[in-house]
Amino acid sequence: MADGATNADADDEVYVVWGVQGEDPTPLGTCDVVTSAMDLRTVGSTATGLDDFAGYAMSIEPGRQAPSSPTDIVATGQVTS
Repeated sequence: MADGATNADADDEVYVVWGVQGEDPTPLGTCDVVTSAMDLRTVGSTATGLDDFAGYAMSIEPGRQAPSSPTDIVATGQVTS
């Protein structure tokens, strides 16, 4: 759920969702934010065991692929299933 997020430049940036457990966040998937209004975005992920993460984060990354570690974290929180 994106609300108030800035639009990333779809040609040069991508949002990445991270699973947070300990010191090393795990990239779970990418998405584009196309409006700063409340919007539901699907983040595709082939990862399993997503409920095992203590929290989640979202970053804006240069390029169109998730890096091995986040550059600019813009949101963090917990998600319950």
